[in-house]
Amino acid sequence: MRKRGTLFEVARRTLAYGIGDAFARGTNLILLPVYAALLSPEEYGTLSIALVLGAMLNMLLAFGMNGAALKFYYGFEGPERKSFYGAIWVFLLAVPACLLLLVELSGGFPLRQMLLHVPYSPHIRLTLWTAYATVAFVTIPREVFRASGRSGAYLLLNAAGFLSIVGLTALLVAKLRLGAEGALQARLYASIVLALIAVSIVWRVASLRGMRVRFVRTALGYGVPLIPHYLAHWSLGLVDRVILERFVPLAQVGIYSAGYQIGAAMLLASGAINNALIPLFGRANRSDEGALRMLARVITYYVLAVSTLALVLSTFAREFVMILTPDAYQQAVQVVPLVVLGYLFLALYYPSMNVLTLMAGKTRFVGAMTGFAAGGNVALNLWLIPRIGIQGAAVSTAIAFACLFLLVSVASNCTLRLPLEYKRIGLVLFAVLASYVAGFLVAQRAPAHSLWIRSASLCLYPVILLVGGFLTDVEKRFLARVLGGRCARRTK
Repeated sequence: MRKRGTLFEVARRTLAYGIGDAFARGTNLILLPVYAALLSPEEYGTLSIALVLGAMLNMLLAFGMNGAALKFYYGFEGPERKSFYGAIWVFLLAVPACLLLLVELSGGFPLRQMLLHVPYSPHIRLTLWTAYATVAFVTIPREVFRASGRSGAYLLLNAAGFLSIVGLTALLVAKLRLGAEGALQARLYASIVLALIAVSIVWRVASLRGMRVRFVRTALGYGVPLIPHYLAHWSLGLVDRVILERFVPLAQVGIYSAGYQIGAAMLLASGAINNALIPLFGRANRSDEGALRMLARVITYYVLAVSTLALVLSTFAREFVMILTPDAYQQAVQVVPLVVLGYLFLALYYPSMNVLTLMAGKTRFVGAMTGFAAGGNVALNLWLIPRIGIQGAAVSTAIAFACLFLLVSVASNCTLRLPLEYKRIGLVLFAVLASYVAGFLVAQRAPAHSLWIRSASLCLYPVILLVGGFLTDVEKRFLARVLGGRCARRTK
């Protein structure tokens, strides 16, 4: 009963976090048809690079406080917890603002050196202050909602931001035709709206009374070592667009970004489920073997879910590109399967990362491992992009995330070994690979019937799982009861 209740709670949170993440991180994917219809590939390339830079700024300006806000929710209680959040909120309000003012006074010098074709004013300036509003006001509410398992509140907060962006984009891009600049203005104004909402939430979870400098030191001590980790993640997932901007036309950057957004749907699903699992990792008792076995079983189901999504996205990549973008973006189909593969490795990395940071509290070497993978990603991009263009960027993404997964998995097992169901997980991954490769190879020989062949290849996936003995006896009985109940209802 306890196990069923835990799985039900994970499923409920996953749904809420999935919708919430679709609003927060999935905005670019959801708005992709609008951007592709109203912006040329060159304009979309400019917008994509500005958004990539914004993602980097969100990481830098937070100083790792997002990770500390999540971790120390479990370390403090009552008034002390509120004072802790009050202290880091004051830090987030003051320090990033001072840094951005220095950038403004320098005329955006460091950012102008980074980019060749995207102007500082207005595009990068809009991105700077959007990042500040998000970091200073929204960081604490989001992390508190994640740590406390308040998935409904997390969903509503992200929905408010999403609806603001969509409404303002409709006005500034669709109606006033302000192009990429209008899209960035929409995000700045939406971040201000969300900041006003977030202030009322912060006042409930934070207090300016009892603040101590030691709270900031504690948060920085945990969070600062994660900054290289966050930056490396930015490099892993986003630096390819910055490098592309130097070697290919902006139109190619726009096409690549469109395909990347479709492949990054993997990130929404895996991130949603991982958010649902975070409380399980954070509260897990390392000495309770039953709890660890339960956690391992949940990880198996997680791998099954993300692997199934990866198979579907890769198999029907061409159809997703055709539905979501006009003809000018159809070349994006070349990068979708590779990006999906990369984000599948990232999804597999999350459980090991949770063990290291939430269960073992080990962040010391996380940045080094992520930095190694990120450095390899930069090197691969610089080598492959001049030779094979956007496909080189996609290949680099897949290889880099695979390296990150392997490094963190080894470190996690050396730190705290969970009783993972390696045989079942391996069978899932083999089934995904076999199904995709079979469909791809056969479809290449009969392009006229490609869609039907690829659709039929999906049937191989459940067959391999069933023949390979993926289901346990308990799961077979559960499925029999569910299917039997449905058949009985239909008969009546």
